[in-house]
Amino acid sequence: LSGEVGAQITRARGRLDFTYEDPGAGDSILDLKAILDAFHLSGIAMTNGRVRVTGSPAGTLVIPLISADCHAGRLAGTASIFPGDKDARGYTLDLRLSDVRFANVLQDLDSVPEEEASIPPDERRGLLSAGVNLRGVVGDAATRRGRGQVTVLGGRIVSMPVLMGIVRMSNLQLPLDERVDYALVDFFVDGDVVLIEEASVQSRNVTIYGFGTAAWPQLDLDMRFRSRSKSRIPLISSVVEGIRDELVTIHVGGTLRKPEVGLTTLPTTSRLVRRGVGIPPSEQERRLDRIGQRLQPGGVSGEEPVKPR
Repeated sequence: LSGEVGAQITRARGRLDFTYEDPGAGDSILDLKAILDAFHLSGIAMTNGRVRVTGSPAGTLVIPLISADCHAGRLAGTASIFPGDKDARGYTLDLRLSDVRFANVLQDLDSVPEEEASIPPDERRGLLSAGVNLRGVVGDAATRRGRGQVTVLGGRIVSMPVLMGIVRMSNLQLPLDERVDYALVDFFVDGDVVLIEEASVQSRNVTIYGFGTAAWPQLDLDMRFRSRSKSRIPLISSVVEGIRDELVTIHVGGTLRKPEVGLTTLPTTSRLVRRGVGIPPSEQERRLDRIGQRLQPGGVSGEEPVKPR
């Protein structure tokens, strides 16, 4: 079976056990249990799935149990489907992933030829945990709205030796390749676009933070980042970082599995000059400033996240 209820279910196979009672006068009752040997949820492989659905005379379907194994971790969730406008049916969906192997998720989401799909992934890429709340109209991905958070830790999440060398040199440190072993992403969902409100990745000595967008499910990236050293040289580090931030930002494109990293130079009329003549910073610069403040020890932005319109 396959279907679209906030998250796309494909290639599902298993068994259904259900009872349906219709005593008349619109008082029908449904109780369905599904045991799914395997299925894909928005492109991610799942096994040993369990789903329970109950229906009421009002036409609302309650799904109190969604569970499955996922790459040595677990999926859990709940959902509901209810009558909407005209013939449409609305839904709410709450999903949680815990301790899932990040490398396997990347392999599932990557469009690779069938003969390459069996290549064992790098098991040292860390563990992923995530939560997302969605709402929308059943079968219409364009109506999907929601928000969530993802964390990955405990391994080499992504290797970016060129970028880490540039960042370390700009902070007056030796340009050694460090593993990025912690990532945190807060995001909104708007149809097929993931609006990344705040993202940060960290190595032992450097934090890189920013915002951007990712297309779903391809996860094509368009991100803007800045960096900050954790082992700072008093006064000198602040001056160097200030000058660097006036001139360049880090741009990340490509896909989540194969990111493409580069440095973007700000326009000729640099931020430093514009501030000197009283021109306010751009929205992109203000967003990076706010994220940087929140990541400082004890930093509080005092602002609510900006929700997409």
